Amino acid sequence: METAGEPVTIEIDVSLYSGADAPRVIEDLRREVASSLATHTELTVAEIRILVRDDDKDPEEEA
Repeated sequence: METAGEPVTIEIDVSLYSGADAPRVIEDLRREVASSLATHTELTVAEIRILVRDDDKDPEEEA
């Protein structure tokens, strides 16, 4: 159990297709999550961990 006010670690598991610009996508995701958490919660975020799994299919090509 967490104690109120203690720093938390956020873990996110995402899939990216093989042609994605992973460093850019990860940084954009981390920035947006941090911004949203700061706006909508009072959490003290110590770290945002992002685990990336590859997906061979480009979602634009499946349409």
